[in-house]
Amino acid sequence: MSEARCKTCGTPVAAGSSVCANCSSQMPDWRRQITLILTLLGITIVLFAAAWFLNHSFSVRRDALAEQWFNDGQRDLANNDPKGAVAAYRSALFYRDSDLYRLRLAEALASANYTDQAKAYLLNLWEERPGSGNINLELARIAVRQNDIPSAIRFYHGAIYGLWDTDAIQHRLQTRLELIHFLLEHNEKENAYAEITALAAGAPSNDARLQATIGELFQQTGDIGSALAQFEAALKIDRNLFPALRGAATTSFQSGDFYRARRYLEQALREQPEDPQLREMFQQTGLVLKSDPFERHLPQQQRIQRTLTAFEQAGKRLQQCGAAPVTPEQTRLTASKQRELAGNSAPANAPTAATTPAANLQMLAKSWSDLRPNINARSLSRNSDLIDAAMDLVFRIEQATVKTCGAPTGEDWALLQLSNQSSELER
Repeated sequence: MSEARCKTCGTPVAAGSSVCANCSSQMPDWRRQITLILTLLGITIVLFAAAWFLNHSFSVRRDALAEQWFNDGQRDLANNDPKGAVAAYRSALFYRDSDLYRLRLAEALASANYTDQAKAYLLNLWEERPGSGNINLELARIAVRQNDIPSAIRFYHGAIYGLWDTDAIQHRLQTRLELIHFLLEHNEKENAYAEITALAAGAPSNDARLQATIGELFQQTGDIGSALAQFEAALKIDRNLFPALRGAATTSFQSGDFYRARRYLEQALREQPEDPQLREMFQQTGLVLKSDPFERHLPQQQRIQRTLTAFEQAGKRLQQCGAAPVTPEQTRLTASKQRELAGNSAPANAPTAATTPAANLQMLAKSWSDLRPNINARSLSRNSDLIDAAMDLVFRIEQATVKTCGAPTGEDWALLQLSNQSSELER
């Protein structure tokens, strides 16, 4: 068997080898360098990949721990354990710095009554994101805890007009409602009224419950007309919504519109027949309407009977207040004589007998006695002007007796409501 030789140089090649030792020893330096570089590059790639894998594994583990601690904090806060939530959120922040985690930590600190710490966290966040709705809202709540009304209003407004990640319209509505309740609790009715007006202007027109809520807020500020308008707007959307029915009935009653009140009370009582307040208002409304001789389309006989009943009731009210007719001699007493009778103890500008509430009642009693012979069914049927004269005197009696005898009840209360309606019409 012949010996194998190198095809390039003819040098014998060792058995079992395909590489010529002579040619290999003569390999150029650049090839050896390339080989070395490639070897080192391969090692570097392997080490880089290992480092990346280890770093990625650590990051994944760190994020998992952060998420786990954050979820623990959420659960603790939901279970009314704010101190546990504080510890959990701090652990989460150790593994990952997140604005959300810091915000939740501030909320937990506030819930745990660590107000100063919570405020510090929130102010740091606010400096980075002054337009954040969430951060402004939490700062407003801190200000509420500290009874800092100006700061609370400022941060609530920052939340209302700030940026929200999701559902911005609903967040702004709820934030304004929270501000309104805060202002009402602190008797800031002017500021509250301005916020309620803004809320009404921006409220969705198809949200019946929100319209009813706005009506209740207007009612708390004393704007009965706007409250009634909101309740009726809610009823146009949902005619059976009980809070709106109740509100419309109450505001109609308060405004003295008893015909409208009766309609809404009837509807509300169909929904809640055992409601004691509604039942009482319904009875009082019925009493007012049955006492009104000026009801439209009322038969003449009933108009006369109601006038006679009201006139007699006004006379009883005068007697209950101890009023008696004034004699001519009493009306001629001068102011100086009255002071003399009082032991000269009254000041020079003291009211005379003719101007004191008691004297006024006596004058009304005399007017009632003078008019009484003409107040009968026959006279009233012949002269309808007597009805107006009789009721005018009744209304003056009911309004005057309130000042000396206190608030009336029953039929006298009903007549007083009618007299207030008459006064409104005259104005």
